[in-house]
Amino acid sequence: MSKIDLHLHSYFSDGSLSPTQLLIQAKKSGHQVVSLTDHNGISGLLEAQAAAKKLRLKLITGLEFYCIYKKRRIHILGYDFKLDHPALQRIISSAQAKHQERISKVLLKASKVGFVINQNQINKAKSSYLGWDVIIGSLQANPKNLMKINREVGKDADLLVIFDHYFSPGRPGHVPAVDWPAAQFIKAVKLAGGVAVLAHPGQQLSFADDKVIIELKKKGIAGLEVFTPYHNWHQLMHYQRLAYDNKLIMTGGTDYHGPILDKKLTINSQWEYFSIPDKIYKQGLGKLIK
Repeated sequence: MSKIDLHLHSYFSDGSLSPTQLLIQAKKSGHQVVSLTDHNGISGLLEAQAAAKKLRLKLITGLEFYCIYKKRRIHILGYDFKLDHPALQRIISSAQAKHQERISKVLLKASKVGFVINQNQINKAKSSYLGWDVIIGSLQANPKNLMKINREVGKDADLLVIFDHYFSPGRPGHVPAVDWPAAQFIKAVKLAGGVAVLAHPGQQLSFADDKVIIELKKKGIAGLEVFTPYHNWHQLMHYQRLAYDNKLIMTGGTDYHGPILDKKLTINSQWEYFSIPDKIYKQGLGKLIK
């Protein structure tokens, strides 16, 4: 059976590995087809293309965008697009600029509650769309900040616990995320010759929101990310049926960010949870993986 992962993140967004390191892990794990889908950016794709060629891996161009549709926050994956298409480049540039404004506000709020901010260290990050691992990691690098976190949150607190304590809604460092209108992003992906896929629908939507997926199909969504660790068995079956009934491509991926929370976590261990059946590949995914 083909081993395929169409949802991977590098340190060009909020992953911990370079595109090359990521693809080397994928190759060692027995993958044949992969996609680098960094958040709201494509800065790592040229490196990924070079690594894929050297490793003899099939690489699908990709990215994952934070979107909004009828007040619902959703993630949409774009695949197999032209990297230099102006419509897509404009949206990416605008989203990154707005995100940078948000991060500046987050850091200002953090300083007001006693954190020492090292802007130079943050600026050295490879990421074109800074993730919380970079922001919180930069805070922890300062001894005074680390003492503050250990005292207020706990010595063994992980990234998610620290985020919840300081930056989640209602907390002192919270600044609302920047989400892009779903229809605009879908249109840009299509103009760039690509395919738009709704990422891990079970994470942001309930079964009662299936009508939203049907509406998004009318806007241009061509697929559903069915096979994902975010879905339990019931959701897996439900979204397979929904995709089949509505002629949507079924895709899958681990949403692997590297060993950020669990140092022992590898791509291979996540793939022990699920895989993409050959039947699904032949019936739908093959349209994307030419």
